[in-house]
Amino acid sequence: MHVDGQPVGEGAESASAGDLIVLLATLTDEEKISRWVIQLRAMPASDGAQPEGSSVELHSSTGNKWVLTGAKSPIEVTVLRPLAKRKTTNLLWSDEDARNAGLWGVVSTNLKLKDLSLNKTQYKPAVSKTPFSDERVKSDRAAALTLGITAGEELSHYMALPALTEFLSLIVSSPELSTMMARVVDLSYFTALKERNGGITIETLPYMSTVSAQRLGVAGADKAYVLPLSVSLGKKTIMLCQLALVEPHPPFQVSTGLVALAAGHPDGKGPVLTIELVGTVSAMNLVAQ
Repeated sequence: MHVDGQPVGEGAESASAGDLIVLLATLTDEEKISRWVIQLRAMPASDGAQPEGSSVELHSSTGNKWVLTGAKSPIEVTVLRPLAKRKTTNLLWSDEDARNAGLWGVVSTNLKLKDLSLNKTQYKPAVSKTPFSDERVKSDRAAALTLGITAGEELSHYMALPALTEFLSLIVSSPELSTMMARVVDLSYFTALKERNGGITIETLPYMSTVSAQRLGVAGADKAYVLPLSVSLGKKTIMLCQLALVEPHPPFQVSTGLVALAAGHPDGKGPVLTIELVGTVSAMNLVAQ
C-alpha cells in the first residue's frame, strides 16, 4: 500500500513473516463454557504461490492519495482445543491493504468529529477513484487539519469493513471456530456481508471511546479504541458486538489491529462469544535479538 499526503506511519508497513498474534476464544452458553486458543502467524510467501492482485488508486476529498496494491500474503491459522487435545492448521491468503489499514480510524475519527459542535468546522470526507476539485480539497483538508485527522485515520475509516471481514475470514477458516461462530450468528450472513449483498448492514453505536492498552493487557501500544457495533438484516438487529482495537503496528497487522471482541444476541439471551489477546511475537524483535 502506497500513500501520498500526510504520512500514515508505521501502520502502513506489512506484517513480517514470523509476526504472531495469540488469541483466546471463549463461548459461554448458560453454564457451559468452551475455549479455543487461536494463533495467527504471518508466513513467508513461496515463489510463484502468491495470488495476483489488481491495484486501485483512491483519492480523498482532503487531497490524500492511496494506491491499494491488492497484494495478498499468507496467514497461518492454528486452533488448539486444549482439553480435547485437538489442533488444526489452515493457511489463508489475506488482503494486506485491509490488514495494514485496520479499523481503529473509525473510532479516532468519530471522537474528533465530536468537536464539530465546538469549532463549527464543516467536514464531510469522501473517497473516489478520481481526484476531487481543488476547491473541495482545500476546504476538506483545512477541516481535517483543524480536527487533527491524519491520512492514516482517514484510510482506516474507509477500510474498516474490509478489515473486519478480513479478520472474520481468518477466524471462520477453521471448522471448529466456524461452528463456534455459528452459535452466535448465522454464517450465511457473514458470506453476504463479505460479498456486499444480502441486506446485511453494520452500524456503529454512539459509545465509542479510548482506554489504556495496558488495561487490556496489550503491550506495545499506548491506547486502545473501543468500537461498539450492531449487525442488522434488513430492519432486524441480529447481533451486537464490541471491538477493542489498536493501531496496526507490527505485529498487530496480523489481526487488523483487533485485540478483543465480544458478540452476542441483541436480547442478551443465548451464547456469548469473546475473543481476547493473550500474547504476541514480533519478528523484528526476534531479528534484533
